[in-house]
This record gives sequence, C-alpha cells and structure tokens, in this order.
Amino acid sequence: MKKIPILLAALFVSVSAVAQDGHYIGEIPSEEGLFPIMISYDLAKDGVTDCSYLLDAPAGKHGFTRIEGQHFVNDAGPIRFNGVNIVGGANFPSKEQAERMAKRLAHLGFNMVRLHFFDLSDYNFRDIYEKGILVNDGTFLTFDPERQDKFDYMIFQFKKHGIYINVNLMVGRPFKGRNGFDKDIQQKEIDYARKLFTHVNPYTGLTLADEPAVALVELNNENAVFASMYRAQTSLNPDWPTYDELRKSSDERRMEVLAMYEKADRDHWNRQRDVLVNELGVKVPVAGTQADYTTLWASEGMDYFDKHAYWCHPSNQRDRNNWAIRNVPMVNDTLGGTLTALATYRPSDRPYTVSEYNHPFPNLYGAEGQPMLHAYGAFQDWDGLIGHAYHNRQDVEPDNLAYHITYASRTDALAHSIACATMFLRKDVDDSKDQYVQHFPRKVFQDQWKKRL
Repeated sequence: MKKIPILLAALFVSVSAVAQDGHYIGEIPSEEGLFPIMISYDLAKDGVTDCSYLLDAPAGKHGFTRIEGQHFVNDAGPIRFNGVNIVGGANFPSKEQAERMAKRLAHLGFNMVRLHFFDLSDYNFRDIYEKGILVNDGTFLTFDPERQDKFDYMIFQFKKHGIYINVNLMVGRPFKGRNGFDKDIQQKEIDYARKLFTHVNPYTGLTLADEPAVALVELNNENAVFASMYRAQTSLNPDWPTYDELRKSSDERRMEVLAMYEKADRDHWNRQRDVLVNELGVKVPVAGTQADYTTLWASEGMDYFDKHAYWCHPSNQRDRNNWAIRNVPMVNDTLGGTLTALATYRPSDRPYTVSEYNHPFPNLYGAEGQPMLHAYGAFQDWDGLIGHAYHNRQDVEPDNLAYHITYASRTDALAHSIACATMFLRKDVDDSKDQYVQHFPRKVFQDQWKKRL
C-alpha cells in the first residue's frame, strides 16, 4: 500500500495562555488615552529596525532556486522565504509607490512576495472594481499594456531590493474545477502561462522564465477537481456522478470516483508543469495547489507542497456588509489551533510552504498570529511562510484598514515583522534536532473520505 510520509518536529514547546478566553465579541475596550500608530510607508534606511540586511540583494544573485533533499537552495546554500501576498490591484501600483513598497518590505525583513490574484480582478470585500493584468474580453489571453508595465516595474523593484517572487498562475479566471478535465480550458491556461513567462520585462531585460528572482510557481490557487466536487458538492462534469448520487453509492463506487478525481488533478498538474519546465524553460520549483484541496497522492509529481490556514476566518469575505468573526485567542487553544494541522501536511521528502496565513481583523488577538507562525515554522524547519496579505488595492499606501486580511496599515500585525524575520531568516529560533516521520497509508484517507460523504 502506497504511503505518504509526513515529517513532524519532536514536540511543540509549551505555551502559557496569556489572553482571556472568549467565545463571543464582548464590549470593545475604551479608546480613552490611546492614539493611532502608523508604520511609515517611507522607512529610513539603516535604522535600528531595518532588517534589509537579512536580504541578499538583488534577488537571484546566487542563481535559481532549486531543491536539495527537503529544502530550497541556491548557489549560496539553503534559503528560506519570509513573505507577504500582493493581491489584486496591489500588483499594479504607481512607480513611486512600487519603489516605496519594495523598500518598506525589505526594511521589515520580507524576502518574498506571492503575486496573487493578478490575472483578473480580486473581487473580495470591495465595492470598487479594479482590473487585473488581463483585459476582460472573454478570451482570458489579452494583456493590458499599462497594467503589464506597472507589473513589470514592481517586479524590478522587488528584485532590486532582494525580494523573491512567487508567481501564482490560476486564481481569478472562472475555470475552477472545470480546468481539471476540460481540455480547452487547460489549453487557455497554457497559452496564458506562455504569454506571461515569455514576455520580456523592459526593466530587468529578462523573461519570467529566465528571471532568477522568480523562486516559486504555483499552478492553481485553492482549486482542484476534488475540492470542487466534494467541498462545493457540485458536479461540473456531466459524465461524473453528482454529490447526492455519490452519497448513495457503494463504498467500491466511491473509491472508483475518488481515483477518477485524483487522476484528473494529477494529469492536469503534471501536464501544466511539463509545459512550464520543458517548453517555456521555467527553472524553479512548481506546486499544484494547496494540499488539502485534493489528496496528497494527486500532488506527488509536484516539486513541493503548500498549505493555507487562517485562525478565525471571517464568515463571509465577499460581502462587506454581512460578515461575522470569532474573537478568540489561538494561544489558549489546547489543540494547537492552526499549527498542528499545518504540521501534519509537511512532507518528509520535499520542501513545505505556508503561502497564506492570517489571524484576521478585527479579532482583538490578531497580533499573536505571525509571531506564533514564525516561531513554530522555524522550529518545525518549514521552508516558506507567506502572510496573507499585504494589500489588495492599487493604492498600496492606505491610511485605514479596508479588508479583514490585509495589513499594510495594520500596526498590531506589521509591528512584529522584525521579530518574525529574525526568528525565521536569521534562525533566532533554532529548528528541532529531533524528527519523527508518520506514514499515512492511503486507506486511512479513503476511510475518512467515505465517512464524510
């Protein structure tokens, strides 16, 4: 029986609960005597808080990121990535703001940005539509030249300041689920990737395929046939059983369908990766989608595994007038909150990243999120930690909080960036010297899947 090995550090260090336990939002503390604190968008270089010394600018100076054993390396040795997501319109700032954003992120110790939701507009929690890099003409292949230029200049600035790039390919286009089996959609994805990776950036003189500042590529964001059929409980393929039909079927039939879902995802991602690497010349590690959106066996052909997690995620992130959020500290969670689940997905034979993480606002305990993630991520020897998100608007210098999960202007979260960078990049928190490998037989997953139907 094929098994997937998962690597865990020896034992979580104990944490004392310091926050009051709460399961509802009570009275908001008085603001009497308080005053606003804003971390400048134009931070002075060489100050005591400047962590840009942890970055080896320009990004890519030591060659392309590759994999040796369980970890990412380049010509200078092992490399970890401490990053933030740049979402939606934030991928197209003015040139002046792009310069300040890159400088600010380097100052705060971020050596990676995950370019996310730049294909089409990020529609979450907004009233104002902001375009993506694609013209919304129905072809999903026409690039807006003005947006492309801003995108190129932003990448140039990130590279200049020592910040690596994670390119997130399929996010906003309306292909989710169907791209696992629809050959026409799969070809559109390939055509889009070809245009994106073969375009020459006039500011760097390189294509993304030949750019050593590009460190990682993700094929799909939170998207797989398995997730679409099982989580959404819909049937996107008329030749496949509906969710209700599957619930009423035999265990043998359920396992046949599971194998069909896995094969669709595996074949899709393997083909996409093959085109990127062997046709377009992409030279860096490639991931399929987040580990819990499909089975780990479907992702075996990918170079590394990735996961997302949120503590107290808002109940409705797309409607700014109708949402709820729990006001509970994770430090008091006796089961380890998000951290134990994240640890169980870490593979023993390849690198592991967490490319989205947050304790969203207005949870009053949100300041705990990034320090806890970075302390445990360093201890568990993970390879990349990427907060979600820096910002999701074209104006990347907001003077207010516009979204639950952005923190360009969220001082309680951003103020810990320096400690997080030193813990994870400088390794002020050492990794565990004891490791345990737990093997999960395929049958364990199959049994759990059958029970949930």
